[in-house]
Amino acid sequence: MSWHCEDASITYANLPQVTRAWHGIVADLRRRTDVFDDWGMFAYTNGATGIDYLTEIDVGIWEQRLDDAAWAAWVQAKKDIAAVAIASGGSISACHGSCREGEVDLVPEELGRGFGVMLDVKRALDPNNVMNPGKYLLDRAYEEASGAR
Repeated sequence: MSWHCEDASITYANLPQVTRAWHGIVADLRRRTDVFDDWGMFAYTNGATGIDYLTEIDVGIWEQRLDDAAWAAWVQAKKDIAAVAIASGGSISACHGSCREGEVDLVPEELGRGFGVMLDVKRALDPNNVMNPGKYLLDRAYEEASGAR
């Protein structure tokens, strides 16, 4: 099996509910197929206030048995995990995984009007879209500029 993590920035007060929900999502995956395994969670902070925690759930994936149906279930689970984080006031864009299939669709929701600012900055600083093309849905900056949306 290979290791995969889904993470988010979560406030301390919301860690218990997020932990239960994330383990529930992975438990549902495990009920449907033996391709996935729950390898646990951890959370830590480096902030002086101890309020904001990087929170991660680790999932084992048996890649040799990963078929199209299991992949689709995994992508949906990642989106569900991200949705729990956002609903609890957390951040998926503050962590390293929110540019991948599934959770990336929720970045505009999390950032709200800030996502439009990101598009403006991307267009201004990278007019040829050579810096990390396809990440965080920022290619939309060029669709909007050309009116092709």
